[in-house]
Amino acid sequence: NDAIDNVIYQTTDGNLLDSNSLDLYSKIGDNDEHLLGNIIAAKLIDSSQVVVLDKSKNRLRVFDAQSGKLQASLAREGRGPGELTQPTAIDIVGNNIIISDWLLKLSFYRIQDDSISYSDEVRIDYSPKRICAIDNFVFVAGINLKSNYTIYKYDAETFELLDQFHETYKSDTPLVSTMLSNNLVSCNLASESILVVSPYLPYIYSYNTDGKLQWVSKINEFYPLSATESIGATGKPSLNQSYNKNGLTDFYLSFNAQSGSTFNFLQILRTEKRNGESIASTLFTYKIDSKNGEGRLVSNERFRILSLTNDYLIASGNEEYPTINLFKNPFNEL
Repeated sequence: NDAIDNVIYQTTDGNLLDSNSLDLYSKIGDNDEHLLGNIIAAKLIDSSQVVVLDKSKNRLRVFDAQSGKLQASLAREGRGPGELTQPTAIDIVGNNIIISDWLLKLSFYRIQDDSISYSDEVRIDYSPKRICAIDNFVFVAGINLKSNYTIYKYDAETFELLDQFHETYKSDTPLVSTMLSNNLVSCNLASESILVVSPYLPYIYSYNTDGKLQWVSKINEFYPLSATESIGATGKPSLNQSYNKNGLTDFYLSFNAQSGSTFNFLQILRTEKRNGESIASTLFTYKIDSKNGEGRLVSNERFRILSLTNDYLIASGNEEYPTINLFKNPFNEL
């Protein structure tokens, strides 16, 4: 507790975002021709194109940002070059689109003029969870129990491993250590900060690009999943996860920087269960200043942020089938 610089409370005196007031710019995936499946991530390229990582088909799909029309479909399911098995995240670094794949690799796609094409891949010895970039550095969050760290820093051009930081969670049980080290990472270019959270712990950590800890903040009202180890019928250890006794359980769903600002947006999904059945869920969105860790609740509306710029909010829709909605960014007013 002595290391905590700020405590972020759910209660706030500020106005909360009303989704009914959002200014819809365009919608993607709202017709039979352009149906989307399991949307992992979406990024805007020069305000003209949206690249979407679709896990259900293991495809990288390119849409016109204004009309929502499909322009290209790249990658496919497989283990070879240019193929994806379990994609986990996407980011844009210069003229490169980087896709992390749980199958121990990173795939690169080159943006050139109006086209995007497969370029290369890099094999790694751990499973990547999230990726982000600042200037000439790429930061990958991943799990490797042979290493004591969970964030890996690379040179963006050569992809040489430069450094490692943010220690793994210490536990005598490897399953617990893995569960609590499965971190999310979010880079903020304006403050040159790397923010790290574990999906099951209430803490937010900030590092500079050299891996030096800058501050630690805590989400005050946070109800983590409970986990206990047991031995199964086959004699192998397993991890039993259970909801809190009060029926509330929180989980970090997404963590995104707003490009062009020092703010990052952390979303926490809260599920309420009664008699073993889910009866309600709420998505809390916190706006956090990456310079000092101060933050506040800005929304309890149920929409998942995929990415943000100073002009647009890209979020998944709540329709019967998956869609991506581009809004004129409302968070600048909060």
